[in-house]
Amino acid sequence: FINWNVAQSFKNGKFIPALGYSFGHKPRIQEILLALDKENEGLWVIDSALNRVVYFIEVKGKPQYLVSNWDRSEVYVLCSKDKTVKIINSKTLNIEKVFSVSPLNKPKFMDVDKNGNGVIVSQSDRKIALFDFTKGNILNLQYVEFEPGYICYIPQVQNYFVSSSENAIYVFDDRLNRIKRLDIPLTPISIFTDGEKVYVSDVNGGISIYSLPSFSFEGRLNVCSQVLRGLLVRDKIYLTCDDGYIPYFYKGQRNINEFIEGKVPFYALSYSSYKKWLYAGSDKENLIAVIDVYNDKIKGYIHLGGPAYEMVALP
Repeated sequence: FINWNVAQSFKNGKFIPALGYSFGHKPRIQEILLALDKENEGLWVIDSALNRVVYFIEVKGKPQYLVSNWDRSEVYVLCSKDKTVKIINSKTLNIEKVFSVSPLNKPKFMDVDKNGNGVIVSQSDRKIALFDFTKGNILNLQYVEFEPGYICYIPQVQNYFVSSSENAIYVFDDRLNRIKRLDIPLTPISIFTDGEKVYVSDVNGGISIYSLPSFSFEGRLNVCSQVLRGLLVRDKIYLTCDDGYIPYFYKGQRNINEFIEGKVPFYALSYSSYKKWLYAGSDKENLIAVIDVYNDKIKGYIHLGGPAYEMVALP
């Protein structure tokens, strides 16, 4: 890099260019956080080493959801208006492929496995599709009798868990064969796992717990007004609530009595293993909270130009 010291260049009334030289490198991929902004149609690129916005990637077509595949160094953005999946190279941050998912009316949710496949959910027309993210084609398309919602792939059992408009979760194998229905007390919102249990949040702010691989019901926790997301970080499970709190509990624990208090309603969660930061985005405010997982305190906020609906830390 060539640095120009303007003040020194005009010293003593004479113009003598004062140039300096330095050597640097592009930020390592571990230092990047991507935040999906639906309103502005794109991704905020954040340097997680310094917790500041670097730039904005425009993604047209009404982006709805964001997931990453570390093994393939790819990020997938699902768009509902043009019915596409846009594939971003996580090293260059360039959109390298665009695949059509046009048989789906309004694709909204998706998740991926480590084999290069994934499942895409379209709520309005009640369709779910097994998609090949390598070749860009639909391997299996199913119309279901329920309205599908949030989806979570759990690698420990190699199954996809899909929430429904009914008080139930449907379990599919990696070929999209339905293998199980789990009845829950209330309408589900989201699904997450710690590798040993499956947690299903519901509209009344509770979490239903199921064991793996037996899928047996183990109980329900009352948490807050509404739990939107959950994420395992080390030995603790963090939750986002729409009332501005982030409750957390230790893996295997069956009660929640600790929480982090924020100043905005929280939505998405992501963890940077490089800097050991937990990020909590808001779908109501243009902020991302930066949380120190060692003392469970908010260290500060990253200011964006729009709300952060989904986030991924790279790799």
